[in-house]
Amino acid sequence: MIGNVGNVAQLLRRTAQAHPARTALVAAASEREVSWAELDGLVAALAAGLRAGQPAGARVALLLGNSVDFVAGYLATLRAGLVAVPVNNGYTEPEIRRVLADSGAGVVVAEPAAAETARAAAADRTATARPWVLEVGSDEWRELAATEPAQAATPAGDTELAVIAYTSGTSGAPKGAMLTHRALLASIEATLALEPAPMRSDDVVLLALPLFHLYGLNGVLGPL
Repeated sequence: MIGNVGNVAQLLRRTAQAHPARTALVAAASEREVSWAELDGLVAALAAGLRAGQPAGARVALLLGNSVDFVAGYLATLRAGLVAVPVNNGYTEPEIRRVLADSGAGVVVAEPAAAETARAAAADRTATARPWVLEVGSDEWRELAATEPAQAATPAGDTELAVIAYTSGTSGAPKGAMLTHRALLASIEATLALEPAPMRSDDVVLLALPLFHLYGLNGVLGPL
C-alpha cells in the first residue's frame, strides 16, 4: 500500500498539501485549469454534499466525458465513503438503465449532454429506488460544490468497495467488476514502482483514454 493511504481520495489530499499551487488538471475543451489545492477544495465540498443525502456505501454513477468535473465527482464519491460507478457516456438509454439497475446507483452525476438520457433511464425505477440525477453545471451542482466540507463523512477504509467498473460486454452483457480501495492502490503502487518511471512529478500527461475505462481511471489518473 502507498504509505499509510487507505482510500484512493487520500492521494489527492496528500498531493494538495505538498504542491497546493501546482497545476493539477487542464481541460483543453473548456479552457479550465485547476491547481491541486483548488481540486482538493472542490472534492471536499462535493463529498460533503453527496454524503449528506446518501448512506455509506451508496453507488454514484458517473455519466461524464473526460473533464475536471469527472475527476472531482469521482474523488468526491470515494472521499464520501461512497462507491463510484463509471458509465460510458456514449451509452444509449437502455444501456444506462441496465447499469443503474444492476449497480443499484442512488445518484447519477451526468454531463449536460447526457442528463436527459439519464433522467429517462432513471425514470423506469420505482419511486423509492429512483436515482437522483445531478446535472453538472446546474444550480443544484453549484450548490453542492459550495457545501461546507466539515460535513463530509470519514472516508471508507482500504478493504471497502471503491469502484464498480463495467466490462465492455463483448461476450455478453457488461458485468460489474467490484474493486476495493486496496486493489486500486496496489495497482497504482505497482505502476509507480516500474523502472523507468512511467511518469514523474514534473511531467505533463495527456490523457487520451476515457476516464470511464479503468485503464484511464486507475492506470493513468491514479498514478498522476
